[in-house]
Amino acid sequence: MFVHYLPQGVILREGKLSVFQSTSTELWYDLVERIATETDDRIMAGKFEILGSKEGSGVLLKKTFDAMDKLTRMEPGISLFVWMFSNSGQGPDCKIEEIPNDALQFLFKAYGSGHRDEILRLVSMKGGSENSFINCISTGKDYGQLYPSKKSVGVQPDLFALYQMEICKTRKSSLLIAYKIAQQLKEKTPDKKKYDAIVKELDRDFGAKNRVKNLMVEMIEDGDLSYDEYIELFAEDTENYIGTKSNAWRYIKYFSYNVEWVPPEALISTVLVFPSILKYVAKQILVELRLMSFTQFSMVFSFSPRFFACMIIWRFSSDVGRISKK
Repeated sequence: MFVHYLPQGVILREGKLSVFQSTSTELWYDLVERIATETDDRIMAGKFEILGSKEGSGVLLKKTFDAMDKLTRMEPGISLFVWMFSNSGQGPDCKIEEIPNDALQFLFKAYGSGHRDEILRLVSMKGGSENSFINCISTGKDYGQLYPSKKSVGVQPDLFALYQMEICKTRKSSLLIAYKIAQQLKEKTPDKKKYDAIVKELDRDFGAKNRVKNLMVEMIEDGDLSYDEYIELFAEDTENYIGTKSNAWRYIKYFSYNVEWVPPEALISTVLVFPSILKYVAKQILVELRLMSFTQFSMVFSFSPRFFACMIIWRFSSDVGRISKK
C-alpha cells in the first residue's frame, strides 16, 4: 500500500519532496489518503503541480488537521515524521522533521475547539510561517505571532491559553493571575491614552513596568493579590537556580489587550500550585536577619508592610538574572 501511495502521497515542503511516517498507522493512513485523493483530483482536472508548490504556507497543517477529523482522541506517544528529499544540483539532501506528541496534542485540541482556521490564518500572515510555527510547537517555544502587534490583534485568548499550557507548559493559574493584574491595570487607569501607552511598552519599558509594580503592591495591600499568586506568576524555581520568568510581563501585556475575555469554567477551576521558592527566599532572609545587630534588626522591622511588599515585588519582577541555589 505504501508503494502504491508513494507517487501520489507526497507534498512539496521547503522546496523538497516530502513523505510521511507516523507511530500511528491510523493517523498516517488518513493523512496520506487525503493527499493522494487530492492529487488524483488535480490530475483529473489537468493540474499537474505537486501539492504545496503554489498553495503557500500551511499545506502540512491543513492536511494534518484534515487527518484529525476521524480521530476521537490523540493517543500519548504518537509522533509524525516528515521526510524531505532533494536531488537537485550537486547537493542531494534528506532531512527528517519530527512533530512530537505534545505538538500533535495541541493541534488536536485546537482543532476540536474550533481554532483550525485561526491557526491557518496565523501562519499565512506576514511575519508568520508554517515552518516557524511548527518549529515552535515542536520544540516547546513561545510563538511571537500569538501576541498583539502593530499589524495584528494576536489570537483569541482561548487559543492563547491553550498554546501556553500545552506547548510552553505554563500553569493555567499563572495565566489567570496575569489576567487579573491586567484587569486591575485597566480599572485603575481610566485615561485611555495613558493606559494604551503603558500597555504598548509594558514588556520593555522600565517606567511602564514600575507602574504595574506599584499596582501589584496596592493589590496585595487591598487583598486583591496574594504573595502566593505573585510568586506563582513571576518566580522561576528550578533545582539549580531561582530567577524571573521571562514571559510574565508578556502575559500581562497580552491580557491587557484582552481584558474583556471571560475565562472558560474549566480554566477557572484550578488549584494554585505554589513553588518551593518562597521557602528558599524566607530561609535566605532569615539567615541575613540573624547576622544583623539588634539595632539593624529593629530598623528593618520599623518599616511598614508596604516596604516588604515592595522589596519582594521589585526583586522578582526585575530583570536581575538568576540566583544559584548552590
